[in-house]
Amino acid sequence: MDAERLLWRALDAADDAGLAAALAAGANADACREVEQVVDREVRQYRESALHLAVRRGAAALVQRLLARGAHPDAPQARDEGAPFTIAVRNGRIDLARMLLAAGCACPAAALQQAATYGMNDLLALCREHGADLNGPPLLPFAAQAGHSSTLRWLIEHGADLVRDGAAALCAAVHGRQHSTTELLLALGVDANARTEFGWPVLHLAAYAGDRALMQRLLDAGADPDALDDEGMSAEQWFGLAE
Repeated sequence: MDAERLLWRALDAADDAGLAAALAAGANADACREVEQVVDREVRQYRESALHLAVRRGAAALVQRLLARGAHPDAPQARDEGAPFTIAVRNGRIDLARMLLAAGCACPAAALQQAATYGMNDLLALCREHGADLNGPPLLPFAAQAGHSSTLRWLIEHGADLVRDGAAALCAAVHGRQHSTTELLLALGVDANARTEFGWPVLHLAAYAGDRALMQRLLDAGADPDALDDEGMSAEQWFGLAE
């Protein structure tokens, strides 16, 4: 059996000793293979790197071995999963994310957004230490919609732009019916008359959700009760439909 077949057999079995033997026999740590996946009866083909597979399996020893043998930490995308770092974040594996960062991987925006969604302050701090830009694609709306007040506050304290992203974050918090992050954003001075990118007043989002408490909090913070959406409807009218 050739070295590359040994490599894939070892990775499929999460066999570290087998991977070591395959690499010693000359297998490429950056090896990729063609894989087919059936989605809704449609057969899709994609390229899967050795590092993607090791990260997806959560096999720390295999990830470390591949990186030590020169596997590129920003391996080409497999499926629609993104980079290995994004997979590690999505699976909550900060240990694997730390390995990839130490090997020089980038911090993709999708991974940072997932970290904000999951309230992974430690991982966000680690990314920031490795040069990640917290003012790239917005992160505040992701933390706000998921109700992670501590993450929202951490992001703001460490440079996320509340002026740029505060309105979107408030809309996201209300859309997610997250009272804690809504309260925090209002307390920090975000305008209660914020509108979505489609022009809906944030008050209308609370009304559409049928959340009278959120509506009242926004009104107390200065939301205009007479504001109309792009269809000429008031928040009260939407609330009536939601009941």
